[in-house]
Amino acid sequence: MKMLIADDNGNSTTKMIVNESLIKQPTMVRRIYSAPTVADGTINEAVSTLMDRLLLDISSPAVRRNGLYMIGQRAKSSSTQAEAMNIHVGRKADSDIPLITTLGMTAAKAVQDRFFQTLQFPDTITAEAYMTGAIPASEYTTKIARSLEDKYMKVPHIVTVHVLDKIVTVKNIFRQVKITQEGIPALYALLEADAGILKNYKGEETSPRDFKNKRALHVDIGDGTTEYIYTEGVNPVPDQCSGARRGVGHATEEAIKMLSDLTNGYVKLTRQQYMDVLSDPDNNYYAEAKGYFAETLLAQADKIQQDVEEKFMELSASVDYIVVYGGGSIAFYDTLYERLQTFAENANTKLLWVPAEYAVDMNVKGMDSLNKHLFYKDVAKNIAVSA
Repeated sequence: MKMLIADDNGNSTTKMIVNESLIKQPTMVRRIYSAPTVADGTINEAVSTLMDRLLLDISSPAVRRNGLYMIGQRAKSSSTQAEAMNIHVGRKADSDIPLITTLGMTAAKAVQDRFFQTLQFPDTITAEAYMTGAIPASEYTTKIARSLEDKYMKVPHIVTVHVLDKIVTVKNIFRQVKITQEGIPALYALLEADAGILKNYKGEETSPRDFKNKRALHVDIGDGTTEYIYTEGVNPVPDQCSGARRGVGHATEEAIKMLSDLTNGYVKLTRQQYMDVLSDPDNNYYAEAKGYFAETLLAQADKIQQDVEEKFMELSASVDYIVVYGGGSIAFYDTLYERLQTFAENANTKLLWVPAEYAVDMNVKGMDSLNKHLFYKDVAKNIAVSA
């Protein structure tokens, strides 16, 4: 089974496009030492909802701790002991969490595809993967990128997927892997988007393709990092790309401390759990959580604006437009959009703030475009023909 994979390992959420299917899971894992009681349900239901029930045995020399893991939504829902990315330390390329999440989601997708093709569970599946991924510009070097590529490609990774009382062993073989900098693939997503992506744009361009030959400062706001990527046309300028530990996750962690202080330490939440409180107006702590988050978000917005202005000056004002996107851009819109719009007007440039409905998936869609049109064109054609 061949799999074409675009893999966006965010500090909060992993987004993957596998053979045209977009799948998302929290970037969280929980190591356990025995399998939990098997849930009730039909096989069809279990396979259909497999991504939210991920229980897998990981066996790979690339992973420091092999064993039984809950991954993604199941890990998040199971316990506060679930592990998420440390947004202060960074070093995404060195962490097992995104690696385990990617291996698990890839194996589960292979099981889903094979089952719905044949309506049977094989004992084993061999998945041959061709993948593009990305790491933050603040961490990126050619050496680190090659090292991460080798982690995937040097050895097969064995993942045993649990589905009710059945198991399927998936042998993940990564034939080719390309690791780039976060932020760079998003340009390709912009150029291929429909005109709705320009809804917040006040310049004269009317089509995304009009930006193909422009010079841009990208501001990719995430959970743990914000990437500042400079591109000339479709080409990044590596020496002018950087990143900083800014984002929604940092605001969330500060707000978590404030909520914990309010409750004398009795309420201790993960970043993902805090965001769940913010999305539930009926939660007992909703009002306090919302107020604390607004305060800490403003502090992060100040830092991002300062970064943008400093980066713009570094580039000697050779910027045709500033483009802002990423999952974090949605949370920062109210505190940052007008400020950056004013800065752009004063600096004689333009601001393209990507609307929320496009912003989250810019990187993964850009990687998918790179897979199909640049890195793995022949593989993509073969998969399309056999589909």
